[in-house]
Amino acid sequence: RSSDLSSQYYQFANWMARKWSIKTVGPTILKDNKHHGACLVEMKSDACLKWLDERDCSSVIYVSLGSVAVLGEEQMEELARGIVKSDHHFLWMVRDSEECKLPANFKSEISEKGLIVNWCPQLEVLAHQALSCFMTHCGWNSMLEALISGVPMIAMPQIVDQFTNAKFVADVWQTGVRVKANDKGIVTREEISMSIKAVTEGDSAKEFRRNAEKWKELAQEAVRQGGSSHNNIDEFVSQVLSVWLISFSYKIRSRESLISIYGRQWYYIVDSIKDLKNFGSLTFSWIFIVNAL
Repeated sequence: RSSDLSSQYYQFANWMARKWSIKTVGPTILKDNKHHGACLVEMKSDACLKWLDERDCSSVIYVSLGSVAVLGEEQMEELARGIVKSDHHFLWMVRDSEECKLPANFKSEISEKGLIVNWCPQLEVLAHQALSCFMTHCGWNSMLEALISGVPMIAMPQIVDQFTNAKFVADVWQTGVRVKANDKGIVTREEISMSIKAVTEGDSAKEFRRNAEKWKELAQEAVRQGGSSHNNIDEFVSQVLSVWLISFSYKIRSRESLISIYGRQWYYIVDSIKDLKNFGSLTFSWIFIVNAL
């Protein structure tokens, strides 16, 4: 059960904290941070966002299987046909290198129902009111972005940790389903269509949406002032500063001291030191920092 699994992870985190000096933080992504992440070139996002603006509320499936995994032609065919078979509007992010694997004339066939793009601003897409669910490869960043946006997921893991992440979606958070591959390792069009409908239609869809909203609120609560992540980061920074200040205080030998920090030599000229016993009350009327390298 989800509650049992969540309790186990919580107990495991507490056990680790007793063994080592660790603290849990995150998510480190904010829903309103539209420029989260990095992009080497400026991308235009107007087209896909405008297309979403023209769709009804909670009517669009967003499909993105990441920037690393490569699908075979058979799997690409099944994925394309399964999405169409679900009879939902869809926005599908397909890399340039993968477009050649799409079925012949697929783009023209789906012009009324879907939009295929090579890139899109994922956080803005996930936060859009037109979005119904997210079909994802379960990369950790993508999962967190969906979680803080309150979007149900269809998990289609491809490599390494994505299979573990998919278990979080289906069994721990219960914010969606995980597709099942056949004996040949192919996720069929029927499986894809059925999974999409499970997350977008009927009582199961309502349950996934409620759970997604619950985890969204929990994630936002953790990073608010006074939340668990906020407090843990504050404590960590305070501990680091405390260690640094204690180390720094012992290194002071005169008003002009040569101090070695991280293998670099710095000159600190300190005008006034009031109380070495209580380094927190040290005051400097002026400090010059000159790189001696």
